Order: sequence, then structure tokens, then C-alpha cells
Amino acid sequence: LLVMTVTLAIAAFYPAPKRYDYPKFPTSTIDYNSPEYQEQQKKYQEDLRNYEEKNKDVENQRKIWRQNTFIICMIAGVSFLIVGVLLFSLSYFLAVSLLFACFATLVFGPGLASYYAENTTIPFIGDSSVTDLRSYKQIQFLIAAVGSVIGGALSFLIQKQGQSNS
Repeated sequence: LLVMTVTLAIAAFYPAPKRYDYPKFPTSTIDYNSPEYQEQQKKYQEDLRNYEEKNKDVENQRKIWRQNTFIICMIAGVSFLIVGVLLFSLSYFLAVSLLFACFATLVFGPGLASYYAENTTIPFIGDSSVTDLRSYKQIQFLIAAVGSVIGGALSFLIQKQGQSNS
């Protein structure tokens, strides 16, 4: 849950720069030698060049975004490590969970965040109706954060109850 919380926080509050849509290839049933087809082909080639030019800037922004995401995951992982080591004598279960979350965040966090933050919209019926996922991802983040807090509190209480029974 801790790794999911970090990943969802990145996806919800620091979304990836959106790429432009790839131009659509002409799909008409026109004769390939006709002037109409040649005109469509020229327009497609021009759209393709425009797409490549516009995406150069987006790709540079995405490179910076990936670096920042890696830094955020590193900070979160080191924070989990420090808190896990400090809580080791207080709650063994919670400390082990934090140490595992440190490992998983450092190894899988940037990739998961990149995968999940990639899409900001989802088409419903065809390509025309699109809904924004940003508020949905924020709700998911809140659910994961509450689950992480409850899980941490339960592991702490289970550890304390186990020590009081022995």
C-alpha cells in the first residue's frame, strides 16, 4: 500500500506531459494513382512532420518528468528506510513493512508511476466522449493513503497486543 500511495500521489498530483496524437493514415478506397490519394498522402506526410516537431519539445519535458519522478521515488524510499529503522524496536511488523516498501519503491516506483501517470483521459464510447481521470486518481490516492495509515496502525497494535500477551 505504501508503494501504491507514492505511485498514485505522483500520478494524481504530478501527471506526465501529454504527447500529441499520432496523425491518422488516409484509409479511403481511392485509386492509389489518383490525384486525390496523392493529396491525402501529402497532407499525411505534412501532419507527420508537424507531429514529430511538436513531440520533440514534449519528449524533453517527459525526460525531465521521468528524472523528477525518480528523485521523488528515491526520497520516498529513503524516508521509508529511515522510519523503518527507527521503528524497528517499537514495532517489528511495521518496520519490516517499511523496509520492504523502501525496496519496492526504489526498484519499481519510477516505472509504476510512469505507467500509471501516462494516461490522463479514457474514451468511453468511440473516440468522442472522453472523461478526465485526474480527480479519479486523486480519490485513489486518498484511499491508498488511508489504507496505508490503517495498515500501519493495525500492525503496530497487533505487535503491542502480542507483546502484552506474552
